[in-house]
Amino acid sequence: VERAASATLVRSRPRIDKGFVNDELDGRGRCLQTAGVNFVEIWKLPPSIADHNRLASNDIWAICLSYGVEAARNSIVQQIQGV
Repeated sequence: VERAASATLVRSRPRIDKGFVNDELDGRGRCLQTAGVNFVEIWKLPPSIADHNRLASNDIWAICLSYGVEAARNSIVQQIQGV
């Protein structure tokens, strides 16, 4: 069963290879963590599935292209503070 499940593609989004649902203990609640980033595809999801106001990524270039240089700078600061 596990082999079949790992080989089964449920949904696919360009530039997102894998997805994991995590229950974060820091107060964020349930989070979707992905290997890869595609903000355009995430923006297409309804707010009931993805909270567009709380998106985060460690891909600084993707943030810069999608949100601008100030958002990229803020992401760098948040990542440094999280260490």
